[in-house]
Amino acid sequence: ALYRYHEAAMLSVVDSAVERARCAVDRNDYRECQLRVCLMRLVGEMYNYKLLDSAMIFRVLFTVLPRELGIWGYVVPLSHAPAHLEITEGAKPTARGLMHPKELMPDGPEDMNRLRAVCALLDVCGNYFGKGTSKRRLDVFLIYLQRYLFCKALTADVDFMITDLLSTLRPQMVRASTYTEACELVNQLEDALDEDQKKGEVL
Repeated sequence: ALYRYHEAAMLSVVDSAVERARCAVDRNDYRECQLRVCLMRLVGEMYNYKLLDSAMIFRVLFTVLPRELGIWGYVVPLSHAPAHLEITEGAKPTARGLMHPKELMPDGPEDMNRLRAVCALLDVCGNYFGKGTSKRRLDVFLIYLQRYLFCKALTADVDFMITDLLSTLRPQMVRASTYTEACELVNQLEDALDEDQKKGEVL
């Protein structure tokens, strides 16, 4: 009802919430852990109350976890997350590592910031992505998420959080058991998406 009579004000609130959530994730300040979770849950509730559409939710998800984040040795310009390759003993540093050798990794293997943000958002609104285009979009995102998980030294609580989320959203889904298997799933997915794009079907 508030949106009906104060459209400009509500658009400002929605835009501010989405932008603050994105910035909080990119800042990766441990002091803002609770703030990040609250903002992501707020964005999810905005979808539940029809202030956002599903396309915006998936834009937020892929901003938090860009598709390239699960690739070893890859620098993601969007969130400035360097490759996990740099933590491997004897590995050649990435371009970012060469340019900023003393800079800490914003998205290191023990950093669960992005996973917690994703879980917070999908915990609120993920159950509504059970059919149609939104269902397929979530399936696509979860495949990329599986690959990203292998770049993390998951703590017990985050592992439980992910397991609980997947069992709720996709109880029939079988998780990849190795990084190679997860990469193969992503490759198959991207081939299928390329074929769909050639047919004019854009997800």
